[in-house]
Amino acid sequence: MRTTIFHSISAFCLVITLFIPSQVMAQDACVSGTSTVATVGCLIDNTDNVTFDLTGDILVGSDLSGIRLRNSDSNILNYTGNISSTSTTNSDEYGISVVGGNSNVITINGNINTNLSRGILANNGASNIFTLNGNINTTAASAYGFFAVADDDVTFTLNGNINTSGQDAAGIFLVAPTGYFNITLNGNINALGGSRSDSVNPRGIDVANSPAGSTITNLGIITTTAEVGGAAAYDIYVRSGATLTNLNNRQSGLTYYGKIPTNYNAVINSTSDYGKIIYSTVSGTTSFGIYPGSVLKSETTYASVIDGLESSNITAGNSGNYTYDGRTWAWTLANPSSNLWDLAVGSCTGCVKEDTQDTIEEIGDSIGLEFSQILHKGTSATASFANMNTYDCDLFDKEGKCYSVGGRHTDVNGNNDSDSSSSGAVFVFGNKFNENFRVSAFIDQQVDRNNPKGLKVHNKGPMIGGNLVWNQFANHLGFQVRAANAYQAKDMTITRSELGEAEAGVGKTKIEVQNYVAEVSYQFSGGDSFLRPYLADSFFRPYLAVRRAIIKQDGYTETGVENPLTYNTVKDKSTTIVIGMKAKYRLNPTFTLNGAFGVENDISNKVDKIQATSSTITGITPVDFNTSINKTRPVVTLGATYHIAPNKAFSAQAQYQELSYTKTTAKTVYFNYTVGF
Repeated sequence: MRTTIFHSISAFCLVITLFIPSQVMAQDACVSGTSTVATVGCLIDNTDNVTFDLTGDILVGSDLSGIRLRNSDSNILNYTGNISSTSTTNSDEYGISVVGGNSNVITINGNINTNLSRGILANNGASNIFTLNGNINTTAASAYGFFAVADDDVTFTLNGNINTSGQDAAGIFLVAPTGYFNITLNGNINALGGSRSDSVNPRGIDVANSPAGSTITNLGIITTTAEVGGAAAYDIYVRSGATLTNLNNRQSGLTYYGKIPTNYNAVINSTSDYGKIIYSTVSGTTSFGIYPGSVLKSETTYASVIDGLESSNITAGNSGNYTYDGRTWAWTLANPSSNLWDLAVGSCTGCVKEDTQDTIEEIGDSIGLEFSQILHKGTSATASFANMNTYDCDLFDKEGKCYSVGGRHTDVNGNNDSDSSSSGAVFVFGNKFNENFRVSAFIDQQVDRNNPKGLKVHNKGPMIGGNLVWNQFANHLGFQVRAANAYQAKDMTITRSELGEAEAGVGKTKIEVQNYVAEVSYQFSGGDSFLRPYLADSFFRPYLAVRRAIIKQDGYTETGVENPLTYNTVKDKSTTIVIGMKAKYRLNPTFTLNGAFGVENDISNKVDKIQATSSTITGITPVDFNTSINKTRPVVTLGATYHIAPNKAFSAQAQYQELSYTKTTAKTVYFNYTVGF
């Protein structure tokens, strides 16, 4: 009875499609290139090798398609917009239809809504590729989200969702008598309309008359419902005349009716996230396997991966080895009860080494971020002398003394969504020897910080440094030469996380950083230029600086662990040239704006790799935590100074810069109060 009804439905669908070509004359041709599609939609007819980038919403009229390709080959169609229907009853309306076309690539960025009989139609073509990045929502009875009929070698990728609420509706209906299909679900199918009778099953995916070679990869969730007294609902429904070669499944509790797949592969992401399938009214045989890219845990049982099959239905795949990312697990299918099968994972070859390698790479990411933090703080303290006058004290009175107290906050954003931050109190002392020479020294005492993952940093002492400045003239015009240095030592505890077969490890080490800066600049007044009326109260200082930075992390051996790792000494040495412009503008006698822009370029940069060794684990490879050095980087500074009195001032500055560690940026805010004596 079910077979008779199905063939009647299929024949009806095929007949309907024969009338579609005569119905498209109400639409104009789609415009190639980038264009806005008419509200009534458009037609691509007998057109080959053309690209269409269409935007705009479409309101489909009765018995029409929003966008239709007819007898057209090798086109690229990118549509961004939403397609909806004017109908209040079921009619032969389609969101996107491809009839008689071959090798077209169709991407839909939007939704197909309301009472359409078909969301997407692929009819009587070959090798067409569809990608849906939006949703299909249908309310009509016997409607389909994606419908492929007499279409050979069709590929459909769902990144959104398909929702059907009409009776006897299916999310995907595949009638491909001569060619395979490839269906990938990254989104979900919700077939919630139930059934009108006990003869037609509600289904998420309905497969009929397909030859060998077809694949369904379900990485989402298929949900189906049946009305009370109606036929049972199934997530996947495979007819006796169809062949599903490969089924890859991540969903827990996927329901399956009919001829079982030739190969069934469970997707396993974790012990709580893995594929489980429930078979009903089955025929045929299958081979069980594990989907490539799955991550297994040794000595673990994944319960109920298969329900509803006899041992005679599983002709191969009762045991084997699964290899991924240098690891190999032994596994078997266990049969705890009559039709129930568990996946029992045994020992793993290579897991200890590979998992340990992964934990070392995690450490490398964190150390790279910490090095960036250190470098940036060093930049704020020393290289900033080349970019802005940050840790400086240049407000003197009769005794030629200058004192400054302030605060700093630095945020460093790194790879893998990791970040680090620190705050510090800053004290600066300056002494003017004469009108040309002065010296300053600073202390940056950290008061708070957010450590990168796995690191706990303790300052052995504050960051200290100083600079020596020579000015050509007492008013600071003309040439200026500056030399600066900063030094800091830190104690650091590094925790290597437990991962898979790798045990956690803890070690203690020390980091030392030194920065040296030499800068030459020339300041001139904007009032001396041809723009004097506008720049009379402004000053500009182009500068050229050279920075030498050295970071050293001592080697160490983990403690309190069964198989400790020993790490080498790591050094980061770089030489950088900085060129830019500083500027300030005096709004009035008490308030001054300042800013700077510079470009850093590393003329040399050498970073050691992290090498861990073990007496029990062989084959650990060095980790390069800075595989792609960002050699050229911008630095931008904005600030202001308010003079409370001739010898008292409050300043605030903000700096943004890219750092040498790829995709790492830093932002610093610095404020201070300065008094001259």
